[in-house]
Amino acid sequence: MAVLERSGKIMQALQSFQFELSHDEGGTEFMPGLIVEEATGDVVNPDRLALSFSGTFGGGYAIKSRMVTIGENTYMTNPLTGAWQEMSSSVSPLGFFNPSVGIAAMMLRLEQARRIEVDREDVFRLTGALPADALAPLLGQTLQDALVDVDLTIDADDLYLLEARVSGRVAEPDTDDIVRTIEIRRFDEPFVIEPPSLE
Repeated sequence: MAVLERSGKIMQALQSFQFELSHDEGGTEFMPGLIVEEATGDVVNPDRLALSFSGTFGGGYAIKSRMVTIGENTYMTNPLTGAWQEMSSSVSPLGFFNPSVGIAAMMLRLEQARRIEVDREDVFRLTGALPADALAPLLGQTLQDALVDVDLTIDADDLYLLEARVSGRVAEPDTDDIVRTIEIRRFDEPFVIEPPSLE
């Protein structure tokens, strides 16, 4: 579909943007035992991400934390002390939220895409199915041969992807009715992301 291809290329060329991830049911397991329910972050292409999130850890303890990824280095605040520490996790959210790796690829891999008629003239709404493994850079190991339903909202003028709504199980811990919503804004604004102090 032409709109998807054009929008995918525009998203791929972005230098920076801000995103928000939320869930209607459940959360996303960023690393073993850490379930993220809501997250907001800034992305600077090609390899910088600053993320604030809330969720649960270790079977239900509510936490709030921050994460910074620069290249192959990831830092996270200790939910108990607030102190920054360097992480060795192999799962980084940067793979999905990096325009050149994640979002554009997700748009180009959408299957059975069709347009939904809406009452607004300023956006395009598209729906289709996405292989679960397209989300692997964010979620780690995904279900084999699974498809999830995806609804996309694209700005009709600039062709920016404004929102992606993903319905269905992507990873083993997911519930059947899980829905993830990713909102994207502040395209190509000058964010500065630096390594945190580990003192």
